[in-house]
Amino acid sequence: MGVAGSKLEKALGEQFPEGERYFGFENFGNTCYCNSVLQDAHEFLNYLLNELDDILEKEAKMDNEISSSPGKISNGPKLLRANGVHKEPTVTWVHKIF
Repeated sequence: MGVAGSKLEKALGEQFPEGERYFGFENFGNTCYCNSVLQDAHEFLNYLLNELDDILEKEAKMDNEISSSPGKISNGPKLLRANGVHKEPTVTWVHKIF
């Protein structure tokens, strides 16, 4: 083993042939914890973006209803859509960046 061996090589001592090296990640003792935190952070980002998108869509829908309302018609609905007509989904800045 060389002078600048890894911690693993130093811990193993002279059990292995000279010149043989071991490569890989060093276990810092909290590797599993770090991995789970990173996974949770990724899922939280997805949750946050979905919630933000829902809020923005609701606000846009409310703004459209307020600005385009022609007034109440007595004893009836304001506007009816024909069967089979689908409204285009609202595109927010969250949709645009992802």
